[in-house]
Amino acid sequence: MRRVDFGWAILDVNTQEFKKLREPTGGGIRKTELDKDTNTISLLNIALDLFFVNGKSPHGHLDEFTYKLTDFKLGDLDDAITVGELYELTKVKILRLYLCTTRKINLSHNRIEKTAIKQYSNSCISPPSSTVTSCISPPSSTVTLDETSIGDCSLLDFSDIVIFGQSETVTSDMLSETVKDIVCTDSLLSQLPERTRTFSVPEGQSSHTPEILPTVLPRSPSPPPDDCIHIRLHRLNIMEELIAHCKNPDIITCTVKFDFVNEKGADATGVSRDVYSTFWNNFFSRAAEGEGQARVPSLISQWQNEEWKAIGRILLKGYMDHSYFPLQFATAFVCALIHGESSLSPDMLMSSFLSYMNDTDREIVTAALKGNLQDDEKDDFIDILDRFDHNNIPSPDEVKHVFSQIAHKELIQKTKYALAGMAESSRDNLVLLFPDTAAIKVLYEARNPTVKSVLKLLQAQPTNKAESDSYKYFKQYIKSQEDSNLRKLLQYITGSNVICVERIAVMFTYSEGLLRHPVAHTCGPTLELPATYNSYPDLRGEFDSILGSDKCMEMLIA
Repeated sequence: MRRVDFGWAILDVNTQEFKKLREPTGGGIRKTELDKDTNTISLLNIALDLFFVNGKSPHGHLDEFTYKLTDFKLGDLDDAITVGELYELTKVKILRLYLCTTRKINLSHNRIEKTAIKQYSNSCISPPSSTVTSCISPPSSTVTLDETSIGDCSLLDFSDIVIFGQSETVTSDMLSETVKDIVCTDSLLSQLPERTRTFSVPEGQSSHTPEILPTVLPRSPSPPPDDCIHIRLHRLNIMEELIAHCKNPDIITCTVKFDFVNEKGADATGVSRDVYSTFWNNFFSRAAEGEGQARVPSLISQWQNEEWKAIGRILLKGYMDHSYFPLQFATAFVCALIHGESSLSPDMLMSSFLSYMNDTDREIVTAALKGNLQDDEKDDFIDILDRFDHNNIPSPDEVKHVFSQIAHKELIQKTKYALAGMAESSRDNLVLLFPDTAAIKVLYEARNPTVKSVLKLLQAQPTNKAESDSYKYFKQYIKSQEDSNLRKLLQYITGSNVICVERIAVMFTYSEGLLRHPVAHTCGPTLELPATYNSYPDLRGEFDSILGSDKCMEMLIA
């Protein structure tokens, strides 16, 4: 038996090149153990079974594609060649093959075609008039904007902008803040200041005036792809505006670039991660029940089925495009959303319910479940039962059964309408991404930021004692953070409050005094860390000032 890894690459109609798909979009690397005599035809069938479960995938049905199997360089394979012969030929330690698919041009399918996307990006994305105050259409005359270029990275202007908000008129300032996109090479990705966090530091503490990029080059002639939609949002009104956009189901198949009004970060994935993080932060604060780590949707009177379907699309789109998944959802709710109520086990339901409660109530209920409830805790226990509309005091033998019923009512029954709407728009794709409840548990474990997991993301190469000391202080600062502050720090650096990047590059600067402060670029993501901290309290005070500011997530320079 020999190990064979399979990947999936799909033809990009714009570049006419095969692009390898990552796991959140249905791709990733699938590992198998196969007989060395397995030939290419059998390998192709295995690959199809892996990526098209029962003939279906997040990108469409199998009969919508033509397909072939290639080597790791995407070169064609002979039909008769075997696994053993491929190992001999390539001399690799682990054989990796790719399923290359091309969508059939004349096939009738449910996927949005290019002309439909173009029409949608120009008109259909507009939200209802009750929500939108101003929507800017591109002027008939040609407008040329300057761009700032850094090496091979260009900030381009786009004409297909949708602007949301509450201002009654469209000002020239708003037009000048046209959404800009970033086109860059992989080698420069970690250096790209696609979005820089800036902030005001209280008097007496260090602050830094950002440098203005000096190089100005002519506008790139490259037009944006037809299927790319550029959406501008107000940070304070992000929940209502993003829901309005996502009422159109076609947004799932479009490339979306985001921009915040009055902020200058251009979207090369970092701004998008911040949009989804900020949306779900607002959602769990304003539209969810629960006082602990786990929460479930709360019914909002003005939200009907269309709104809940839009929220389901936001959940799906964030994960498919950026591996972002809102981990504050109770695990039991997510399992019911993707696999139905029948997938829930009593233990999963109880575990989610305990996480749904605040720390004090959880300790009391846990003690009651174990039969260790103290006399001075009985009044609090009765208050908990009363809050969940249970009027009878259960005997010790009945406690587990009673709280199983309460858990089901709070997490499943009360959320039934919201769950049904979200499932209607997202379940078919999510079930392909998470084929069983075990995959959902793996997701929560892998994406949840812990001190250990965040430290593993850091990549730095200090070259002297000053840099080594600053890096040591920064790691010490991470170790001192509680969960909520750790998520905020992660969002400040990467744009996401859950782990959806592979690494965080740390670079060192030598600014001092009033010019000294850390700078985060969410595109890489990269953190510019001053190497001039004299002590750990020196670094801690500066980072505490940054993260304690209400505006620490705003992008004030490009």
